[in-house]
Amino acid sequence: MTSKTISISLTCALITVLSACRPLYRASIPNQPMLTEKNELEVDVGVETGSGYVNASYSLSNHILITAGGNAWSNNNTSAQFGEIGVGFFHYNASENFGGSVLAQTGFGNANVIDNDLFDDPFNGNQTGLIEYNAQFTRFSLQPGIYWKMEHLDVGMGLRNSVVYWLAPSNYDSQTVDGYDIFAEPVVSMQAGSAATKFFLESSLQIPIYRAFRHPVTPFHLGLGISFLISKKTLSSYPQQKAVEQ
Repeated sequence: MTSKTISISLTCALITVLSACRPLYRASIPNQPMLTEKNELEVDVGVETGSGYVNASYSLSNHILITAGGNAWSNNNTSAQFGEIGVGFFHYNASENFGGSVLAQTGFGNANVIDNDLFDDPFNGNQTGLIEYNAQFTRFSLQPGIYWKMEHLDVGMGLRNSVVYWLAPSNYDSQTVDGYDIFAEPVVSMQAGSAATKFFLESSLQIPIYRAFRHPVTPFHLGLGISFLISKKTLSSYPQQKAVEQ
């Protein structure tokens, strides 16, 4: 096997991994809050391997937070949407710039998937064999996480443990769809910038622990975007910055 053949094979394998052909369940990148005190709002807006997503967290007190988020994805043979809400506990030690959190979240998703394992008709060149599935599911997850938060750099890690309960379809690829899947979905997130606005890069895995039926998954996610933090500190620093500029 030549080096060119090996390179082509590796490239195809990478594309296959990233695209994960026609997934019924496409896990969003886990929301990993990095809050420090009461009345902080953190909003992440990003894109990842074919989809756009938004994750938001708000601290109701110095230890209680709520979350909301979702993603949307579309390509030639699949469109999918997912949204979720949650509640959690967090604790931040300012002297060590270190915090931890535990989230409980639930959401609903759907996907329209065209199974295009097609073949060419040798007589008229038309492609046949299209099968369309409409998938619906609910997800419940429990996610512990830790983070280091500084003025210009944040690093967070979490492990979302997800249970996906299938509502539809009733059949997929000659299999009866009934029951639930379990996934382990670790995430690592890095943010850099000012206290109020940071650019982020994050990645996560989608590891099947148990599946009720065989179906494609997207094993690797890579996202990038912008994170906004609205708090007393960021709001109070804005007039001071303007005064210095003037």
